[in-house]
Amino acid sequence: MVNAMNASAAQQLNRIKVLCDGLGLKYLEVPDFVMGVGMVIGFGETEYALLSIMTGQENRLMVSGGIVKDINHDRVAALEAANSFTRDNSFFPVYFHDAEAGWSLILHQTHLLEAMLAAPDYFSLIVRSVPQMVTEYRRQLAEKGTVVGTEWRWTPEDHNLLLIKSIL
Repeated sequence: MVNAMNASAAQQLNRIKVLCDGLGLKYLEVPDFVMGVGMVIGFGETEYALLSIMTGQENRLMVSGGIVKDINHDRVAALEAANSFTRDNSFFPVYFHDAEAGWSLILHQTHLLEAMLAAPDYFSLIVRSVPQMVTEYRRQLAEKGTVVGTEWRWTPEDHNLLLIKSIL
């Protein structure tokens, strides 16, 4: 159930759901968060994209992918990894999210909602590319071994946590 604060964000997300239906993309709704709404499109046990709309910024669609969570508490290594990924491929920027609930590296893009709705092929390319880049970033982290964490999984708990981290 959508709370009153999220009504406009939910209306916009419904437009994205119609687009997904037209493209044959299967999605799962994520329960409302006080500051926004979201859904996930899955491609495997650890490969999915979270689409979210933040309350008060309903003209923007955020597309996120969880790289690793509960990472080791080495702030310098985490920041260096995020900066390196973003420097090398700024189209798929990564940020370091540090919170009491755990530290994470998250791939996060923001797009104009109307542009995504107007270009279904581009939207599909983005949604399919984010999980691929997450997998590549995980591979690079494993090679370096400086940032160690747990892969985000296809679970309600991980979906909800990624929604919260993508908005905050």
